[in-house]
Amino acid sequence: MTRMSRKTLYQPSDLQRQLPEPPQKNGLAAEPYRSDFRRDFARLIHSTSFRRLKGKMQLFPDSEGDYFRNRLTHSLEVDPFKTIECQIMDIADDIAYSTYDLDDALKSGLIRILDIISLDDSALTEIARKTNKAISANIGQEVLPTDVWEALISILESQMVLDGLKDRDPSESVSDLAYKLGALLRSEIDVGTQAYQRNQLTSHLVGEFIQAVQVRVAPGNDTVFAEIYLDKKVWIKIETLKHLAFHFLIHSPRWKVVARRAREIVTYLFDTLTADSGYELMPDDCKLLYQQADTKHKKYRVVCDFISCMTDTYAVEFYSRLKSDRPSSFFKPM
Repeated sequence: MTRMSRKTLYQPSDLQRQLPEPPQKNGLAAEPYRSDFRRDFARLIHSTSFRRLKGKMQLFPDSEGDYFRNRLTHSLEVDPFKTIECQIMDIADDIAYSTYDLDDALKSGLIRILDIISLDDSALTEIARKTNKAISANIGQEVLPTDVWEALISILESQMVLDGLKDRDPSESVSDLAYKLGALLRSEIDVGTQAYQRNQLTSHLVGEFIQAVQVRVAPGNDTVFAEIYLDKKVWIKIETLKHLAFHFLIHSPRWKVVARRAREIVTYLFDTLTADSGYELMPDDCKLLYQQADTKHKKYRVVCDFISCMTDTYAVEFYSRLKSDRPSSFFKPM
């Protein structure tokens, strides 16, 4: 794939700003070496919203340990293998979700190798249904439960996790079969407890998935109209892994407790902040926006924005300051 220039990739209208760049203040010289793209990138990197991503959970809350990814580290991991082209960004995000969520799930014990190879028909059918919804139009075929199963087995075989079960002779003894099952269990323990083994798995998958990205340019068309696509089998693998982690997470009693608690906290915060004088509990900048809003729905939007910007830790702390009999210090700012 050749490197596309900015002039080729963007039309003149794409380079125009909705608002002009404000002049430099305090007598600072102009910076012609910085393009509008670099300025906007710097605004994003230095924004409080970007920093706040470190407190947003990806698959597990940061209170569970410092190994697991958060929204900030996820964004940084996606960045190296994407470009500004939107199709590449979508595929890069899918690759990151499918591989890194699997890594975190294996580390936590949420997913075990035996859980994967013992998925029942209903689970395979549900994962196939979601995979179909996501990519069937792109790959031009229906994804069946058997396709999901083959994708999972292919992933495990790539790391020799299933080597202990290969070439089984139907006439082999119970002792031989037990030995092979023991080899599988040892592989499962290695993948679940050893970071090196998991890194090998995710590194292999990321490499395989990125190398499967292809570009199709119609004859006579500019590269701006190029189509980005994946090999069908690889695309099924990526979508299968995305929905695999979600399947085990959503059915986990541990997650259901967290989800119910989170719903309770968010509901209470919204009801409290939208009640009479509740807006006075918000920081001054949010309080001012609330007072300036001229309709109920606009006021609700201010409250929703305030809550959605909270990190996990801040939301729990805010809730405890309202409900707990041992809240944090009175002098700690909101």
